[in-house]
Amino acid sequence: MKGSKYMSNSNITQVIDTVSTILTATNSIVESMSEGDRKHMNTLVNEVAIATSMDTKKVENFVHHFVRTTNLAFVQRGKLGGVVRGQKPVTLVKAGKLTKKTTKISK
Repeated sequence: MKGSKYMSNSNITQVIDTVSTILTATNSIVESMSEGDRKHMNTLVNEVAIATSMDTKKVENFVHHFVRTTNLAFVQRGKLGGVVRGQKPVTLVKAGKLTKKTTKISK
């Protein structure tokens, strides 16, 4: 198909190689952190950009996707937030107080 609007196989292979390079660099940086260490997301993106010799704008979305979907680390928000190496701690949900409204059985 001449003039096809779809990517050719060589273009697809090139994109997959680029993404693979970014994810491999992110994985090695996260694995090098010790358990419980935290790193700001911007710092991690900059380190991956340096390791891959790419622009930070090109690697940012792939780094975000990796740390949000991997079981090596988790993302924590807030003042002490960032990428934390390890498993996300389980938070207990406290039961609310029982009131007449919640204990009333409807007929």
